[in-house]
Amino acid sequence: MSTAFIVFIKEVRDNLRDRRTILSALLFGPVFGPLLFVFLMKIAIMEGLKGEGELPILIIGAAHATHLVQHLEGQGVQLSEGDGEPEAMIEDDKETVVLVIPADIGARYREAQPATLQLYFDRSNTTASRHADRLEQLLNAHSRQLGALRLQARGVAPEVLLPYFIDRVDLSTPTSRGAMIFGMLPYFVLLATIMGAFYLAIDTTAGERERGSLESLLSLPLSRIQLVIGKVAAAAVFSALSLVLTVIIFSLAFPQLDLGGLGISTELRPLQVVSILIVSLPFTIFAAGMLTLVASYAKSYKEAQTYLSIVMLVPLIPVIVGTVMKAELSLTGALIPGFSQHLLIMEIIKGADVPGMYMVYSAGTTLLAGLIMIAGAIALYRSERILG
Repeated sequence: MSTAFIVFIKEVRDNLRDRRTILSALLFGPVFGPLLFVFLMKIAIMEGLKGEGELPILIIGAAHATHLVQHLEGQGVQLSEGDGEPEAMIEDDKETVVLVIPADIGARYREAQPATLQLYFDRSNTTASRHADRLEQLLNAHSRQLGALRLQARGVAPEVLLPYFIDRVDLSTPTSRGAMIFGMLPYFVLLATIMGAFYLAIDTTAGERERGSLESLLSLPLSRIQLVIGKVAAAAVFSALSLVLTVIIFSLAFPQLDLGGLGISTELRPLQVVSILIVSLPFTIFAAGMLTLVASYAKSYKEAQTYLSIVMLVPLIPVIVGTVMKAELSLTGALIPGFSQHLLIMEIIKGADVPGMYMVYSAGTTLLAGLIMIAGAIALYRSERILG
């Protein structure tokens, strides 16, 4: 194993001199990725909060229903009166939402008949769509109030139309609500873990073959097992460094979202950070073994890049599917490398008690899959094809 350690030191030193490896493993993935994600998330949240506070609406025919106008103004709607063609106003981007009140609305009220209010907006405009939905909710609420008053005027209790009431009891906590914001965290963590070993795995295998240094390395008095273990260990170290930096940057950047006013906690406590690292570390062996195996099969640096750009997505596909499907932690999920880390990280973020056996299953199957791929790389180095 001392020989494998020498190979490990040699590969680490060589790649520390490679600016591309350093930028990929220790900057772009673990630093730039989380900061960009948090920055975009902060902008999206600010825009959402801004949209919740403002509701500018243009009304045509406001004089026909002064009580409705007063109700909307009492709800914080910023009303402005106008006249003209609603379609033209929307198409010219002069207005986002236009509410048209018919002239016969007063007569229909007196006859206890429903009146038709026309709401003009462009669904492809996100702001207009959000404003239209909020205005429709306010109009529906006012409609229900008027309906209740009509029933009372006729001696009918409004409760007759309500067979039951719904009392919503929200059992979520600020931490569990914060998990919605952290939903993409496992994906970034696993992606950075793979990217940390990406270029090093290529350079120590296909890169050496392309430069012609592999033949001289194989002529040295060391076994192929020691050679591969040294290369995989070097890739795993860079992968682990990328993992640690990514989790730390996320833990420092997410609190900057400052969502405490909304009852959402975006803070990763030190124990959570440590737990995420523990459940993710076995994936570094898996990533290093997978990348080394595939890169060893390639004959050139460019070919290895092409292969790995595709292969690296394989363990991330279940993570993406799990995020979309909102998958829950289960025994089956705990046995799938990559996917099990995603499920465990989400449980840790929610502050839930993670069963220890699930962590053991996840680590065991992930390490086993990594060792199988390392064995495949050793077999490849023992064959004559490695020099072909």
